[in-house]
Amino acid sequence: MNELDEIWQWYQVASDSLRISRRAALVVEPRPTNLFLPKFEGFYDVPREVVESHLSIAQFNLDNLVVLHIVATFERQLRMHVMNLIDASNLRPDVLRTNVRRQCIADSEFWHYADCLIELFESVNENLRGQAKQLVRFRDWVAHGRRLVEPQPPTNCTPVFALDVVRQFLSQAGL
Repeated sequence: MNELDEIWQWYQVASDSLRISRRAALVVEPRPTNLFLPKFEGFYDVPREVVESHLSIAQFNLDNLVVLHIVATFERQLRMHVMNLIDASNLRPDVLRTNVRRQCIADSEFWHYADCLIELFESVNENLRGQAKQLVRFRDWVAHGRRLVEPQPPTNCTPVFALDVVRQFLSQAGL
């Protein structure tokens, strides 16, 4: 199982857990006292609207975090591929080539992801590269404090959209 499949698997388990929690917490009144989560502070004796709000916020945050994780994994795969290409290009081991190669590998960690790294993969169609850049902007919005950076997300990226774009990109790039 590859890393993206592992991310998707734990995301589905976590989402299912939230759905089960919602069903258990929002049972019709009067609430039975023998629920599998009796007197859990977040759900017991709390108005329905508050419980629903907390669970919706939890799902929203889970969705954002899984998109962040998918995009971070995608970025690492692209960076590692580029580093491997640079490393493999060292055919003649003279000092200058070795130093240039080392510097390229070190510098590649600091290449701006959306503007530089994604554009290296010209075999990926332009529209898909644009969607990958949207994912990066959304990831940055989540990772850097959401409302502190921009009040609204640059685009609304769902986990399904993120996984689909990343898989298509990697496929077209031959990775």
